[in-house]
Amino acid sequence: MSEHEGKYAMKVTEGQWTTGLYDCFSEDIPTCCFTWFCPCVAFGRIAEILDKGETGQGFAGLMVVAMSHIGCGWYYASTYRAKLRRQYSLPEEPCSDGAIHFFCCSCALSQEHRELKYRGLDPSLGNQSLFSPLFSNDAIFKFKGTSNHRDCIYFQKNEKYNI
Repeated sequence: MSEHEGKYAMKVTEGQWTTGLYDCFSEDIPTCCFTWFCPCVAFGRIAEILDKGETGQGFAGLMVVAMSHIGCGWYYASTYRAKLRRQYSLPEEPCSDGAIHFFCCSCALSQEHRELKYRGLDPSLGNQSLFSPLFSNDAIFKFKGTSNHRDCIYFQKNEKYNI
């Protein structure tokens, strides 16, 4: 059993979900409301993290909306649930990923969002949560030795990475 530290400290057991599918209102109400009212944004964030930044959250969100118009959004979203399960060796419960997303997509997204959060990844940051803070603007300012945003942009555009 491993425990991650941080804002959402929770015991994480490999091979087990950290929360249940229907723990929406008992575990993390803000996440539950977010996934119910903005499911395409929530899905986009989950997809971006699971794809390690190769799929942007905007693109993933638009894909699920577009596929929902032809009745296949649930299927697209279920493929990412399967990807999450494989990554953390989670069981396919209480039924198949497709059935969960077909019958209760918001509950599935909420559980997936909580799972990533409780495992130390912040879906609200998207792909940024995968990387070290070395790539933040503050780190670039410190590296360049300035606090001027204009210098930082000049630094980035002209690729002056000489140390």
